[in-house]
Amino acid sequence: MITGRNIVDLVGIAVKVGSDTVSTGIKVGSDIAGTVIKVGSDTVSTGIKIGSDIASTITKVGSDIASTVAKARSDTVSTVAQIGSGSSIVSIGSKVGSDIASTITKVRSDTVSTGIKVGCDIPSTVTKVRSDIASTLAKVRSDTCSTGIKVRSDAVSAVNKVGSDTVSTGMKAGILLVRNGDADEILKIAGDVFLAGSDAVVTDLAFQVIRHTLEAMTYNLEGAAIIWEGIFTNDINADKLSYIRQHKLDLAKFFLDLVEPAKLFVTTDSTYGRPSEDNVHGEANPYNELNLTSAKNRNAVIYQLQRLAKSLVVILAINKDRDPWIKPEDVEMNISLKSDFRNGTALPATFYAKLERSEGNELKERWLFVNGIAGEYDWLKLSCDKLKNRFQREIAGIFNRSDGILWDLIECAGERSLANRKTLVQRTRSSMEAQSRLRYELETALWPSASEGETPSEYVVMIAHSQGCLLLRQVLQDLLHAYPREHERRKDMKSRLRVFTFGNPSMDWKAKDGSDKKPLHEYVDHTEHFANAKDFVAQLGILRPGKSSAESGYEPECTFVNSDADGKGHLFGAQYSLRWEDYGNGENSKLLNCAEEEPLTWEEPMS
Repeated sequence: MITGRNIVDLVGIAVKVGSDTVSTGIKVGSDIAGTVIKVGSDTVSTGIKIGSDIASTITKVGSDIASTVAKARSDTVSTVAQIGSGSSIVSIGSKVGSDIASTITKVRSDTVSTGIKVGCDIPSTVTKVRSDIASTLAKVRSDTCSTGIKVRSDAVSAVNKVGSDTVSTGMKAGILLVRNGDADEILKIAGDVFLAGSDAVVTDLAFQVIRHTLEAMTYNLEGAAIIWEGIFTNDINADKLSYIRQHKLDLAKFFLDLVEPAKLFVTTDSTYGRPSEDNVHGEANPYNELNLTSAKNRNAVIYQLQRLAKSLVVILAINKDRDPWIKPEDVEMNISLKSDFRNGTALPATFYAKLERSEGNELKERWLFVNGIAGEYDWLKLSCDKLKNRFQREIAGIFNRSDGILWDLIECAGERSLANRKTLVQRTRSSMEAQSRLRYELETALWPSASEGETPSEYVVMIAHSQGCLLLRQVLQDLLHAYPREHERRKDMKSRLRVFTFGNPSMDWKAKDGSDKKPLHEYVDHTEHFANAKDFVAQLGILRPGKSSAESGYEPECTFVNSDADGKGHLFGAQYSLRWEDYGNGENSKLLNCAEEEPLTWEEPMS
């Protein structure tokens, strides 16, 4: 839609082109007029010089003749006086003859000298005229060339200005369209184009987005510099950065593995481009977040691209000149979309994956789940359904809404360690709401309201994935602060709360209890951690080498690693297995050996 503002911009461009053209014409005319005036001036100057030289020569001749005549008169008077005084006529005659000869010689000499002077001045004058004419012609050629070059330069400059103004006007028109409320329509069209692309093109686009994002974060951008400074200025994250540099190849493989589910794990020898039926990660896996044959998954991918774009806009808008004291935690990031609301109301903070049970077979357990990075509501549903169907339990899923995968990763980088807690992860509205909701659901599950007739569950099972592990650790820390050591609720946590994490990015699993720092598993009934060996996020946290269990708080006997060929990637639905057979010592896992519709009891390990 072309607006009045667009028309004004186009008129401005036309006026600028006309102005440049007139200015160039005036410059050419001025240069030519200046050259003609210079030629005329040089010619007049040369004529005046010639006339001046001739006049000077004639004056010199007249002066010499007058001097000679005066000399003759003086000599004659002197001679007559000598005769009157009786001097010798012979002597006087001799003197007169001598003076006459001398005078004639002087006249001849002056005449020759004058002739030579005139002859000398004329060639010199002619040479000067020639030199002036040649100089004038050279000046004319130089001015003409200079004027031509200036005309070309002005023309090129005008054309470039027109192109620049046209692009600028187009961008302004686009911005006006977005400001006029058409952004959703534009993004919808972009989404349709994205969905029409082939798997190869979509995968290539994903890598281009990642590359461009990294460039945006590492080049001369004030906002990015502020954020990087906030993340990597402590020893913990500097150590992490060093690890990443030393394992660049592993990181590259991780990104490749991360998008592998989009192909449904189809092998190159596939006849029809479809996975084999026995491939549990292919179409047989209904929880694959990147199965783009599903409309919900396609929409979720589009939402992530929208959030990424909006988060970059926020970062680029940071202006340290305007606010020199701005810090990372001051950046207000809230990447909500229209799709996050239903009829103007935000989507429920908790999703309940219901399970129909026969009467009298109700388990006295409450199961909770909190998702990790790149959280979209449809993907939260997939994760809850995966847990529900595998363990035959109802799952309450706490929605940790994404602010775009870029900012999600920044949050994870800003909060990984008890020793150096950063505030970045708590600064976005979505993270704060998710953390608040997680605490509410956990406390409600542990200590339900007696006034509403609810009775406490025998066990509360808390499962967290990825960034959700960071939120869970903070909630557990907050509960320890809220209830003193001898508080009854501390005893409830120790006897009834069971914690399980997947792909945990936290460098340690410890908590501050007064002046003490203890592993979190000492405050709950049971804890288990699961990780894919080639999950780079887990490698930065629970799988990070070089720390003892006493330092990290992770118990080796309760940490289970999938080291098989499929033990890679970070996606909970597509890449994390819930089968004990896929993990080393998986037969000892209490969670993975939990029988369907059977209580989560602590039996002896399987043989």
